[in-house]
Amino acid sequence: MVHMGYGETWAKVILMGEHSVVYGYPAVAAPLLSLKMRAWVTPVASMQNNAESIYDTLKTPNRYAAGSRSSRTVISDFRHSADSSQKPCGTLKALNYQGSLSDAGSRFGGLERAVKVATEFAGYPGLAFDVVTDSSFPAGRGMGSSAASAGAVIRAILDACDVKTSEQQILKLTNEAEIITHGNPSGLDAATTCSRDLVAFESGDIEKMHVDMPAYLVIADSGIAGSTREAVGNVHQEDERDHAHIKSVMDELGELARASETDLELGTVAMLGERMNRAHGLLNELNVSHPLVNHLVDAARTAGASGAKMTGGGLGGCLIALAADEQSAKNVKRTLLHEGAHEVWIHPLFDQDANEKSLAGDEVENRYDSRSFVAA
Repeated sequence: MVHMGYGETWAKVILMGEHSVVYGYPAVAAPLLSLKMRAWVTPVASMQNNAESIYDTLKTPNRYAAGSRSSRTVISDFRHSADSSQKPCGTLKALNYQGSLSDAGSRFGGLERAVKVATEFAGYPGLAFDVVTDSSFPAGRGMGSSAASAGAVIRAILDACDVKTSEQQILKLTNEAEIITHGNPSGLDAATTCSRDLVAFESGDIEKMHVDMPAYLVIADSGIAGSTREAVGNVHQEDERDHAHIKSVMDELGELARASETDLELGTVAMLGERMNRAHGLLNELNVSHPLVNHLVDAARTAGASGAKMTGGGLGGCLIALAADEQSAKNVKRTLLHEGAHEVWIHPLFDQDANEKSLAGDEVENRYDSRSFVAA
């Protein structure tokens, strides 16, 4: 019996190793547990559009939390549909789009693929769902929004179909959906957007890290949507043109990422900051950064950050700065907002319970009025 389902993931940032991770080098990423991606799905029994009614539940977000009594209300048994002559059409409500999922276009291709792989795995191929997503972080900024949204939808559909499976299998399904969005995903985003610990990733192998570093991450959104697919493609073209140079850059990025794992384990903030600074220089050399991001990186360092760099695919998106204490983190945040950052969050590296609350709510200086974002 299929019923309403709920799934949840969260944002992530790559600390070290973006781009080089695509070539098999190590990378380290941090989950941002306070920045949620949530998905609700309802099986479609007819052509009626139910997305608006699902979205109404966001006014009472706990009402349909996974496993709640309300979420377990049975809608129908779709294995024996009374009318198989009409194929139900699922809908999507995300960002500023509301309508048929099949008509949502390439922007939401990853979500359409997520529905397909999840329903096939659950044993309900072709089953249509009305899908609603809600996020507290923006898309297109290197924060894992495409993997987070795909993962949340997949979890919601498996929840709706009462299918239990391993985390590894869910990661596999998420990466299948990510192919539509990013072409050749490393798998790092899918792994980190559902992890409660920092993730060390190398050639598909995932290792969770328990980190207790007395420092804070300051994450700033440039307000410019990046493109991982475009950035990765550009680097690939440059690799074909000048392989020796690109390999030397990737070698060093990989060494920096591996050394950063030791810094995180030992709590050596200054060393990690220096490695972040060097990594940004190398990424800028690959032409995957952006002038505004470079400006904000410089501003963060001037404001007292131990290190700062772009994060994610680049060509816009976000930057991260490392602050040795809470006051330094707040100073960096204020400076970044003053210098043009669109939104800034502060997350501790020493306590994941604190991470889930974050310090973002301490100062209501951020500039997003809407909380409805999903990746495309």
